[in-house]
Amino acid sequence: MTFSVLIVDDTAECRRQARACLVALGVPAAAVREAEHGAQALALLRQQAADLLITDLDMPVMGGFELLHAIEHHERFQVTARIVVTASTSASLAAMLGHLRVAAVLRKPIDGAELGRAIAGLRLPGWEPLAGDVTPVPMPTQDINAIRPESSQP
Repeated sequence: MTFSVLIVDDTAECRRQARACLVALGVPAAAVREAEHGAQALALLRQQAADLLITDLDMPVMGGFELLHAIEHHERFQVTARIVVTASTSASLAAMLGHLRVAAVLRKPIDGAELGRAIAGLRLPGWEPLAGDVTPVPMPTQDINAIRPESSQP
């Protein structure tokens, strides 16, 4: 059985980082799909279900809450495990998401070891993690001078 993952985030860099963490954990790159928002994710899930959904909450078009509600009430997606990766976490948010069968709420930027522990706790079919700890994939920082027009640089 092939383990498949769908990453949903409107920020390309966050999707790239989540993918890099998954690949470092032993998930084949070909088993990871990406969507920029919930509506795009639903379209991809209708084409091919995923074993694991990793989603942000705050996105345009269709946010993570709407996506989670949609899959919660769709029989085909009942087996899809769910992890939320968000900039702000709280006990009340985790409780709300628990009602949508979210297995873990992780804080951005995503940490590979934390993601690995969350996935290992799910005991998903086809999931065979690599042995040992996973080094976190750092979020790149952008030099502010690199984005200024030449005329405005000192």
